[in-house]
Amino acid sequence: MIDKISHIANVQQAYQPNVKKGAEKVGASDRVEVSSTAKAAAGRAEAVKVVQSTGAPVRSEKVAEAKRKLDSGELLSDKVIERIAEKLVDRLL
Repeated sequence: MIDKISHIANVQQAYQPNVKKGAEKVGASDRVEVSSTAKAAAGRAEAVKVVQSTGAPVRSEKVAEAKRKLDSGELLSDKVIERIAEKLVDRLL
C-alpha cells in the first residue's frame, strides 16, 4: 500500500515549477531594446488614456480627419506640430 502512495509524490513533483538556481541573476551584459514603433505605440496609448480620463467625448469624424491628414503628410510641418503641441498642453493643464 505504501508503494502505491509513493507514486503520488512523483506526480506532485512533475507539477512543481522548474526554477534553476541563479536564474534570477541579471548579468551586466543583459539589455532590452524597444523599437521606435513600440515607443510610438506606447505614446499613443498614453495619449488615449489621458484623453479618456478627461471625460471629453471622442468625435469620430475629427479623429478620422486627423488620421487622413497624418497619413497624407499634410500635418508634417513644424507650424502644425507646434500648434498641436500647444493645444495638447493647454488641454492637459
